Order: sequence, then C-alpha cells, then structure tokens
Amino acid sequence: MKKHLKIAAFMFVIITLLIAQGFGAESQAALFKITLINHSSNVLTPVPFITHNSAFDLFNEGVAASPEVEALAENGVFSGVVDLAASSGDVLDYQVAFYNSGPLLPGKSATVTIEADELHSNMSYMSMLAVSNDAFIGGAAGDGAISLYSNGTPSSGNYLIMSQNVWDAGTEVNDELAANVPGLGGAGSIDENGVIFLPHAGIQGIGDIGPEYNWLGGNVAEVSVEVVPIPGAVWLLGSALVVFLGIRRIT
Repeated sequence: MKKHLKIAAFMFVIITLLIAQGFGAESQAALFKITLINHSSNVLTPVPFITHNSAFDLFNEGVAASPEVEALAENGVFSGVVDLAASSGDVLDYQVAFYNSGPLLPGKSATVTIEADELHSNMSYMSMLAVSNDAFIGGAAGDGAISLYSNGTPSSGNYLIMSQNVWDAGTEVNDELAANVPGLGGAGSIDENGVIFLPHAGIQGIGDIGPEYNWLGGNVAEVSVEVVPIPGAVWLLGSALVVFLGIRRIT
C-alpha cells in the first residue's frame, strides 16, 4: 500500500510540473503592471492602454487622425478610442489609467494591470498634453507601440518619452491661446485639416499660454512595464513541492 502511495504521489508531482510548465508555454499569456509617470510641467489626460496584434492600428504618422483619435488629442476624451478597442477582434485587453482620479499632474504616476500574449504582444496608448491645442504622447502599430514580449517571453522595461516623441495630431491650429485650450477651460481652436506628425513644436509663446507649460528639451513622460507572476503556475508548483516533501517523509 505504501509503495502504491509513493508511486501515485510521484506521478502527481510529474504531472503537476508538466501542467505548471504549460502555464508558461501555452501562448505565453501574462499580466503586466503598466505605470505612467509624468515628467513634464504639463498635464496628461487619462490614457487608454491597449494590447493587440499587428492588425490593430490606432493611428499613423502622415495620415489624418480618426474622429476617435482627434477627440482624445484635442479634448482628452478617450471614450472613442476605448470603443475602438472594445469592438476590435484584434484586441486582447484594454485599460484606462487614472480616469477616476482626473488628469495626471506633473511628477505624478498612475498604474494599471493589463493582459497580453504572444499573438497580442503590442501595446498602444494615447494621452493628451492637456495644456496644448492637439499635442499627445502615444504609440501605435508601426508608430511607437511598446512590445511586451522579447523572443516569445514576457519582458519588462522602462520607456522614456522625450520632447521629440510628442505627436501633433494635425487637427487643430496651434494658436496657444488659453481661450482655445480645453485644458484651461477653452472651447478649442479652428480646424487645421492636417495629418499626424512628429515632433510637435511645443509651446512657442505665440499666444497667452505661459512658458511653464512647455515640454521641450527634456523627458516628457515614462512608461514602466513590469511582468506580473502568474498565480496559477505558482500555486501548482507549490502543490508539487508539498507532495514532494510528503514523498520524502514516506520514504
């Protein structure tokens, strides 16, 4: 009886270890903790983070912004971008950072947890620099999206966004007038009818927006990516360890 128990326990350990290995091997699904840090003297609006395959394309350099991207770049309204993510079969997960707590002030940070796998390893995101006409930070497929996998393995990293990485949506004339900047209570400037391009010229002093809101010449923001351990695999490995110790007592 004791011999049969030892064999059964040993087989349980082997099977459990194989299953636990499968947690990491099957499409390499993983959770990631994403932290956005505002290094600028400007204000960032709530930012949607979206994990997707290469077919989902939020925006393109040199192409006119979609209405959803325009709404975010001009007014910080992210609901349209979220609707695009929710309705796309190419998206795995989407989360919006700090929308309940309002804009992200200088020096502050906010964190979300998002899921990705090898097939949906790209992460797009967008956030308006609120004290501007249509400046935003972000990345999309082929245009600065963050890859959450390296050689098929979930990967962590820190990604600095410098002034030359700030996009101009090309949707609103950069008149730099407070009366036309939603972040300062304005109603918006006139249409520019342009395309998305890099880099945004920053605050040039042509209007009445103060130079304290300018972001040129330094780090604007930072996206920190940290892989979160998978609880299921940890539990299975722990169970195998308990049984293994039990086998040693039996013997």
